[in-house]
Amino acid sequence: MFMNQEVLNVNDYFRSSDLCLVTVLSLFFPIESIDKQPSGKAFLLFRKNNEGFEDILKKYWARQLSIEPQQFFSQLKIIKARIYSEE
Repeated sequence: MFMNQEVLNVNDYFRSSDLCLVTVLSLFFPIESIDKQPSGKAFLLFRKNNEGFEDILKKYWARQLSIEPQQFFSQLKIIKARIYSEE
């Protein structure tokens, strides 16, 4: 089986394994890729050039975002399913 792998420019993407952070980001922006390490750790990648990306990131770290709890946990389940289905 041949897998098509795109070479990504690391400067164009934000990469994190922080599940809380990536859950919040994924409510606003699409996940571009999931990078699973041999250790089992997964990094999720988001495009930095998405409009408003830096603003949402700053608001997250400044604790200025308000997310509805059921929406957050529903998205968290979706992300976990994607991570574990790509094994």
